[in-house]
Amino acid sequence: MADDSKSAETVYNFREKMSETSIDLSSIAFSGDSSTLVVVKRVGSPRRIVLEQLFGHWRGEFVVFDLSANTQRSVQIKDGPGVSDFAVVIPMINVDKTLVPPNDVLYVQGLSSWDLPRKSASRHTDVKLGLVRSNTVIKEFPYTTALPTKSIAIDSKMTRLAICNYADQTTHPVPGEFELWKLNPPELLIEHKSDHTMFNSTTISPDGNVVVAGGGEWIPERKMILGKLVESGRLSYRGELQFWNTADGKKIREIQIEDRAVRCLDYSPDGKFVVTGFQDASVAWWSVANGDEVTDIRFDKPSPERGRSFGPFAVQQCVFSPDGRLLAVSVGSYNIGSKWGELHIVDTETMEVIETVWKKAAHVIGNVVFSPDGKMLAAVCLDGTLMVWGVQSR
Repeated sequence: MADDSKSAETVYNFREKMSETSIDLSSIAFSGDSSTLVVVKRVGSPRRIVLEQLFGHWRGEFVVFDLSANTQRSVQIKDGPGVSDFAVVIPMINVDKTLVPPNDVLYVQGLSSWDLPRKSASRHTDVKLGLVRSNTVIKEFPYTTALPTKSIAIDSKMTRLAICNYADQTTHPVPGEFELWKLNPPELLIEHKSDHTMFNSTTISPDGNVVVAGGGEWIPERKMILGKLVESGRLSYRGELQFWNTADGKKIREIQIEDRAVRCLDYSPDGKFVVTGFQDASVAWWSVANGDEVTDIRFDKPSPERGRSFGPFAVQQCVFSPDGRLLAVSVGSYNIGSKWGELHIVDTETMEVIETVWKKAAHVIGNVVFSPDGKMLAAVCLDGTLMVWGVQSR
């Protein structure tokens, strides 16, 4: 994106169109030929969604935008033998066209039995892979976990699927798990469980040979008061990156990170770097060859506004453009009373922010994706807003 010109911008605001429902835009992806954009939308009355959350069930639809024809339609997410626990669409570049047609988008869905309450031993019992536009199921296999799914990655040949999970709880420590599945036929290659590490994000290298899982833990600081150790109300953090071989499931490298927990990550298109976003509003580049930190960038929160607080914030999403020249970074806060988000574009050669395309959004910008042709950037905000920008050549 050029410094001296603004990006073209299109805004789709679901909250205006469906004001009587509670909206949650949870994931977004372009088709391989960049002609189609699909958003996963969770809808329902606030009362219904609260009840669904109590039982771990999920209800939503795919919103399909045909960008060439400037049309949109909704496709209900089918439950199948049980009910949905989650559904996400997967951004994929250079995917095999015989597996995913150029104008279609791959989705992954978790299924639970109808009588499976949230606090049961199993959160969901099956995983289904399918195509949104053609409404086709590609594969389904048993998958049981007690933890809600946080991140999913699939390689471009659709031979491996990685899943990160951690518990939704406010007490320390928080258990997490990371798994890698072989898809043809389904076989569990890696099962890594931790009683203290929250695995937030996973990604697979462009050549499909390495999978990376990132996360960390928050640790309540304690101090001595009247001879007793009590929590001070402050937290310290520890981060973790794990590199695994996707062929044999063996660990290649583990990186421990002091004072920062990994919230999101992405592989550079050339496969040389992994970029991570942290809870302290910074991103870092890591060398895949030796595991060294190459550089990092820290972001500032917006200037104070009358009637609005901009409290502590974190990096929510970081994603490379297809040519690797740009990095889109979403920062923001879930804090009650100070929910906000911003989306920055970083030049990966100068490591400088060249544009802030979304300023002071009403909520966290939870998902960001470039189109495979590199000409568009799309992002969704948790207040129900989808935004699409045209990316100008540099």
